[in-house]
Amino acid sequence: MAGVWRNGGALAAASALGSHAALARGWGAAALLLAAVQALAVAWVLGSAVPRWLRGLGPGAALLMLGALGLGARHSPAAGLLALAGASHALIYAGLLALFASTLRRGRVPLVTGLARRLNPAFHGAMEGYTRGVTAAWSALFAGQLAASGLLLMTAPAWWPGFVGLPSLLLVVAMAVAERVVRGLRFPVMAHVPVSTIIRAWRAGAGLGTAGAGAAQPAAGHPGHSGSATPRPPPAGDSGPAPAA
Repeated sequence: MAGVWRNGGALAAASALGSHAALARGWGAAALLLAAVQALAVAWVLGSAVPRWLRGLGPGAALLMLGALGLGARHSPAAGLLALAGASHALIYAGLLALFASTLRRGRVPLVTGLARRLNPAFHGAMEGYTRGVTAAWSALFAGQLAASGLLLMTAPAWWPGFVGLPSLLLVVAMAVAERVVRGLRFPVMAHVPVSTIIRAWRAGAGLGTAGAGAAQPAAGHPGHSGSATPRPPPAGDSGPAPAA
């Protein structure tokens, strides 16, 4: 699966750069062909990242993006590429918003909470509120991306193409880095989990059920531990979980 993300991401990035380079040289047909490859690569990555019950997202995303590309291309190749960029941005962030925000409803396990329970052996009850807040913060970011895109499209269309490209991605990277720093300050005993491991757990459905479903065993030494993991003594100088700020 990591190979799909690596190869699919590289293909999407290369075809996106190639389509813009071809457009700059006046090769409209080549630009549209490369843009179609980009749409299929993005759909491939999306389809490989979601749980099994969302497998239809990949083909559906491909149809939506190719449809936007075709509609825009009826006016000009440049309009086709612009329509594809807008459709990709809206599809990705609307999907992420629905996925994260839906787990904040009563009776559901917040997405980040479920993943942390499953993957992090240092997880304990004091982290419940924090991980719920992180789920809400990501939901707010995705909603803000959609709102900003719509606002720019209506009020400053000349700025909109730039926003749905690199700047929107940099906002996501900045959010991830900020969360990592805050988590390290508040819960220094919480181990880092690789992104590939998180994606595999997400595909398996961890954290997407109702409250109590798929709950992981708390870390050894924390209240409520009932798993079979061998208890480990706390690190020197650590008498318990780091208190929440």
